[in-house]
Amino acid sequence: MRFFLKHPFSEQRLLVNAFVVVAIIRLALWVLPFKMVRERVASLRAKKNSDEPVSFIQVKKLTSAVKRASRYVPMASCLTQALTAQVLLRRLGVRGILRIGVTKGSEGKFEAHAWLESHGRIIIGGSRDLHRYTVLSGLKELSL
Repeated sequence: MRFFLKHPFSEQRLLVNAFVVVAIIRLALWVLPFKMVRERVASLRAKKNSDEPVSFIQVKKLTSAVKRASRYVPMASCLTQALTAQVLLRRLGVRGILRIGVTKGSEGKFEAHAWLESHGRIIIGGSRDLHRYTVLSGLKELSL
């Protein structure tokens, strides 16, 4: 709570927004097929009508808020975080491409990971060794 209160109102609002969207996306992924969630996210329209570019600092604050909010939502996976960032960035008028990759991990176990890219940069979910993952065909361009 101290963390929350010591920040400016704009950052508090961003954190609350991120928490709400993380919770909604997580709940949707629990009860709905992924295809329906993806289509709903893709149907969202940008709220920002300006051609003003979004700064790197704004994007970093947004992804930081998503990561922080995800700590308080059970099972807020990389997919939940990537979809949440995609929704919040879209509100700023920024397009994002959701990538989902798969690989065999140690001991031959199936592993999957999701991340979000925008303008050739990884926005969220890039902390892993992404080169190990094969992007699922048919899901390469999940953009809005």
